[in-house]
Parts: sequence; structure tokens; C-alpha cells
Amino acid sequence: MEYFLTGCRQNQKEIKDFVNRCKENENSEGFLTQDFFQILKSKEAKFFTGPFTNMIFKIIENQKNRLKILLGNVETTINKNSGYLFRSV
Repeated sequence: MEYFLTGCRQNQKEIKDFVNRCKENENSEGFLTQDFFQILKSKEAKFFTGPFTNMIFKIIENQKNRLKILLGNVETTINKNSGYLFRSV
């Protein structure tokens, strides 16, 4: 591990926390869910899966299970559990 992760011995707690966060946010098939890629207090995000891959959208409203977004000139709502992955930009 030291070859790949310099300083891994000093950062065991952070590594363990990261692995636990991954496990908490995986679906039944072992893939990470959208919850892993938390939308922080960002105004924009970018899709990296699905039909809108690489498209940037503006976040109008961040609700518990969905986002109200502006994608180009189209205002819509997407479910955070839709299966499409996106991240803050």
C-alpha cells in the first residue's frame, strides 16, 4: 500500500472513513449511488452518466430527494435516486 498511497500509515482513520462511506453508499449491485457524490452548496453540476453526459446544469433548488435544475433553457426536476450520476463543478 505504501507504494500507491504515500503516508497511508499516518492516514489510517481517513482511509477507513472513506471505505466506510463507499460501503454506505453502494447499491445492491455494489456500485456507488448518487448520495456518494454529494451536491454541496454549488450552483452548478455536471452529469457524467446517462443521456446528458458532460452537460452542465444550474441548480435552482436542492430538495431532499430531488433537484430543480435548469438544463440549457429547460427547467425540470430530477430525482437524486434516478441512477444518473452528477457532481458539483
